[in-house]
Amino acid sequence: MTAEVGLQDPCSGDVHAHISSGQIHCRLLPESEEICQLGRFLKEKRVPGREIAFVVQEKHHGRHANSIAITPVVIDRMIGQRLFRIERISVRLSSKLAVTEMFLSIRENELYTISRFPRSLLENEGVRESK
Repeated sequence: MTAEVGLQDPCSGDVHAHISSGQIHCRLLPESEEICQLGRFLKEKRVPGREIAFVVQEKHHGRHANSIAITPVVIDRMIGQRLFRIERISVRLSSKLAVTEMFLSIRENELYTISRFPRSLLENEGVRESK
């Protein structure tokens, strides 16, 4: 993920907010049966009127919580093409080095932690840029 520093938060007017943008990648292999099975699981768990989503927020105090929907199109692609892909996302944080948590929200008040979190979204930027 990359950061654009010094942006003003449109909701709070906080000039110290940072926007980090990038992509969410799945650790399962593309075109694998596991992605298809995960897609079927998510489709079964969908509830009318409620999105399945990733929740990204700052650790401990939940500041700047961001919700990233896993749309029916994404789920259908997981089942039909065995491919997990969500378009480029942006999340609002209080600083570019903020330690974040990431969860999968299937039902209200039902959060599942995502591996490799909590961490700073920018901690691996130097490694990626040098490749």
